[in-house]
Amino acid sequence: MDTTTIMIGLLAVMAFVLPIVLFKRAQRKRAQRMLNDFIALAQQQGFSLSSHEAWDQQQCMGLDTERRVLLHYTATADSPQLLTVHLTDMAKCRVVSSGSTERGAHTIGLGLTPHSGKDEVVLNIYSSTRSGIDPGQAMDIANRWQRLVAQQLGR
Repeated sequence: MDTTTIMIGLLAVMAFVLPIVLFKRAQRKRAQRMLNDFIALAQQQGFSLSSHEAWDQQQCMGLDTERRVLLHYTATADSPQLLTVHLTDMAKCRVVSSGSTERGAHTIGLGLTPHSGKDEVVLNIYSSTRSGIDPGQAMDIANRWQRLVAQQLGR
C-alpha cells in the first residue's frame, strides 16, 4: 500500500468514528450535569444522599438514609420536578409494570404503598413514549431501587 491510500483510509475511519466519540462525550457531560443539579437541589432542601443514580439523561433517584427520604428527579424542558417520598409514611415498595406488549412494558416504576391506605405513589422509571433506555435496563434499575427502599422500610 502506498502512503496516499493509508492516509485516505485513516481519514475515512476518523470521519466515521469522531462524531460518535464526540456525541457520547456530550451525552456523558449532560448526564453528569443533570446528576449534579439533582444533588445540589437535594442539598438545598436539606437532604444528604447516601445513594443516587441517573438514567436516560432525564431522571435521577436518590436516597437519604438518615432522614429516610426517597427523591425522584425529572429534568423536563420547562422546569425540573423533584418528588419527595418520606419512607416513614410507607408500608411497602414494589416494582410496577403496566401495559406489556411483545416489545416490553409501556411503563415501569416503583410503587410505594402508604400506611394510611391512600393511593399508591408511583415513581416512573421507564415510559415507552419518552425513555432513552430499554425496558430491561429500566427493570434492573427498578429492582435495584426496590431492594434499597425495602431495606429502609424494614428498619
